[in-house]
Amino acid sequence: MKSKKNPDPLKKSLMLLSRKMLTEKQLRDKLQKENLDWQKVEEAIEKLKVWGYLDDRKYLEEYLRSKRSATSWGYWKIREKLKEKGLPEELIELLRELYPLEDEIQDAKRLLENWVTTPRGADQARLLRKLAAKGFSHEAIQEAWRRYQEDLPLP
Repeated sequence: MKSKKNPDPLKKSLMLLSRKMLTEKQLRDKLQKENLDWQKVEEAIEKLKVWGYLDDRKYLEEYLRSKRSATSWGYWKIREKLKEKGLPEELIELLRELYPLEDEIQDAKRLLENWVTTPRGADQARLLRKLAAKGFSHEAIQEAWRRYQEDLPLP
């Protein structure tokens, strides 16, 4: 019989993954805090990958989707956070493919439209700093501002 102090790595992993999606590194870090047999941990991780419960690419895609809609983060902020979560660099390199510059520009322009209360009363420097703080790329910020200005009605 397993003691509570030394749980089965597979059961512990499934319990952790049932709460929220984790990267492979995040799961390893959590399991490292337990007194577990590391060979069994590696076997559990491999099973979870085969079963589709642990998939860093799916994590990347879901994280991107949620951060674009819930926090309105730009490319660089999302990239930084994915690194912190321990995703491998080769997956992080897919981010621009999954979040093309055109989509980032549209997200930035949408934020500009939401932030500005009077069409001609926009403080450009303040708005561009806000976009930069949300991690939008320089290219996206500049193009979003250009498109925003183009769409304003003439006085």
